[in-house]
Amino acid sequence: MKKLFLLAALFFMTASVSAFPASISAQDQTATPEDPAVFYVDVQNDMNESALFEVGTFTPKSSWFYVESSRKLDPGENHSFKITVSPDESSLDETYSFTVYPRSSKGNSEKLQASFRVKRDRTLILE
Repeated sequence: MKKLFLLAALFFMTASVSAFPASISAQDQTATPEDPAVFYVDVQNDMNESALFEVGTFTPKSSWFYVESSRKLDPGENHSFKITVSPDESSLDETYSFTVYPRSSKGNSEKLQASFRVKRDRTLILE
């Protein structure tokens, strides 16, 4: 029982130091081929040393995403990584979800989720 408690305590302590403050916010959640959806991933370096931060995405439509490149942050410094989502001409009108992984060069990471809606004006031709 003591071993189980010690393992749980060790896991909790590791999990509590392996993350940094990160959040995602939407400037515009509606995307068209002409007007992309825009999101910002806010990160803060709460460590005692400088680190390189980057944001990666996981989505089946990765060609639609542009993510700002990595950035070195000093201790206590904040940065907002811009993500733009530009669907292609053959995209369907629906809501798409994606996962964002902000991470640091020190091995810390977060997992955030968001969604956007593709909206297109189309003329239907019925015969």
